Amino acid sequence: MSMQYSTGRFLQLLGMLILPIAMAGEIAESHGLGRMLQWAVVGIVVFGIGWTMTQYSGKK
Repeated sequence: MSMQYSTGRFLQLLGMLILPIAMAGEIAESHGLGRMLQWAVVGIVVFGIGWTMTQYSGKK
């Protein structure tokens, strides 16, 4: 497996984990809604970068 593919898959996993953690922080009221939305956007961007990396790695 290529390093780019593995890194992309890791970033996808990381992106999928960021959102539930941000939501849990909002439920626990440790930070506000704005902060949760910022983390949600970060998670989406990280996932998108990972997805793009796997698409261009040449692995099918």
